Formats: sequence, C-alpha cells, structure tokens
Amino acid sequence: MDVRGADDIESVSKAIEDTLANDEEVKDFVALKTLSCPVAINETEQIHLLVEVGNHSVFPVSYTEGREPRNDGEIALSVLQAKDMGADLGDSIAFDGEDAVVCGLYSDITNGGKTAKMCAIPKSCQNNNLMWSILYVTLNEDVSANRWIEQYRNSGADIVDIAGYVNATYGPTITQISKARTVTFGLAVLIVFVVVILFISLLIEKNRNDVSLQKALGFRNSVIRKQYMKKACLPVLLGIIIGAILAIVPGESICGMALSSLGASRFRFVISVQDVMFTLGALFMTGFVTVLLGTAEIRKISAYECCRGKE
Repeated sequence: MDVRGADDIESVSKAIEDTLANDEEVKDFVALKTLSCPVAINETEQIHLLVEVGNHSVFPVSYTEGREPRNDGEIALSVLQAKDMGADLGDSIAFDGEDAVVCGLYSDITNGGKTAKMCAIPKSCQNNNLMWSILYVTLNEDVSANRWIEQYRNSGADIVDIAGYVNATYGPTITQISKARTVTFGLAVLIVFVVVILFISLLIEKNRNDVSLQKALGFRNSVIRKQYMKKACLPVLLGIIIGAILAIVPGESICGMALSSLGASRFRFVISVQDVMFTLGALFMTGFVTVLLGTAEIRKISAYECCRGKE
C-alpha cells in the first residue's frame, strides 16, 4: 500500500494503520515511512539520506552483511550508499546532534540504489515532512486478495499485490536481462554454426587427398561422411558442455559484478533444468546440423583427384 502525493501523508498513513489494526482479515502488516535526513560526511560536506523508518524485522530483507536495525541509534545502509559514504559495519553516521551505528548492508536498486533503514526517526529529522509511506500487508490464507484490495481502493493508497510491485520495481531490469539472454542465445547458436562449419571445412580440405583416395578404393560418400561426423560431433558436444559449465559457475560472478553497479550486490542464477537441457539440446542440434552441412562437401571431391600430378 503506497501512500504518496497526498497533502498529508502522515495522517493518511496513520488512518490506514488504524484500520488495518482492526481488520480481522489482516494477518500482519508494517508501515515504513521514508524521509530525507541531512547527514554530515565530513566537517564541510553534507548529503541528504533517504531513510526508511519502521519495524524492519516484520518483513526483513536479505542482508549482505550484518542485520536489520532493531534499536534506536542503529542504521542499515544499501551497498551503494555505504560505498558512496565510505561506511562499513560498525561505523558511525553523523546526524545533527546524534550518531547512528551501521548494523547492516543490503542490496537495493530503488532510488538509484542509495537508501537507508532505521527503527525511529532521528531527532534532527522529526520535523521533516514524509516523502512517502509504504505499508506491507499479509492477509489470512482464506481471504481473497483481489476482493480485499478492492475494499481499500479509496483509502488514499495505491495498492498492488507483491508480484505486481516487484514487476513495477524490478521490471525494467528483468526485461533487460531477458533481452540479454535472448541475444546471448542467438549469438551462441551463430558462434557454434560458424566455428563448426569452419572446423569441418578445414578438416576436409586438409584431408582432401585421403578422401579422394578412399573414393578411388570404392568407399561410398555415406561411409566417409560418418567418419568425419564422428570426428566432429564429439568435440562439439564436449565444447558445449564445458561452455555451459563455464557460463554457470564464473558466469554468475561476472553478471553479479555487472549488476552490482545498480545496487544488486547479491546476485545468483536460479538454475532451471528444463532451460539448461533446452539450451544444450538446441546448441548440439545446431552443431549436428552444421556438421551435416559441412560434410556435404565430401560429395564434391572426385576419386581421381588423388592421382593428379602423379601420371
């Protein structure tokens, strides 16, 4: 439940909290309020830190290091915010008149990846206006989410289920990754085709006289092609398997390094056996078909070629 753009975000959020507290269909909820707080980086420099205030243990995020803030005087920073401020676990963040100790670091790609979490509003920021308020709600199992959302349409909050919220927040990133996956798959197929066709062409050209001699001795094209298909298919299969292993193991770290610039320091592949088998099968079929196309060159080699220059 996203409350922003209202004339008085504080009162609207408070009214929704009171309603949720008396709603028997609600299993659990928490209100997290975001405001901008001035923080001193050094004696001359100050920044405005986006601080999300509330009980962060109700729906905790996964922390890269440390834990969520549980007491006054504790603060958790997003990885990019900590890097920007040069802060680490145990360091003190200087608000006006009070300090907060960094208790945790977490990944975040919202708001440019630079955010913070606290249990209570710092004294120096208590008079600051809220920028927005988000309430996370879990309903009882027998409650229809769509019906419940419809009841709260006029509450002053924009309401979406968590799947819709994730899609709205991470949708562009997920879309870009999906496009990159499609392009990468297409490039992999193209590379397999080009490399295999070159390998077969060079192999046949190197052994052109041997092929011609075999034909002169009476070997059929199909028999000769089978020999070269056996020679080519095994390296293609091994190459695809080794490539898949390298893509999964170091590939995860490489993608993580790329996404860490967006604030997603914790990145891992969710391996789908069906997708892996499909990819391996598609690449091997590409290699197999390419081998068939490449060995078709054998038909153009004549039996008399091995005798040229030996008359």
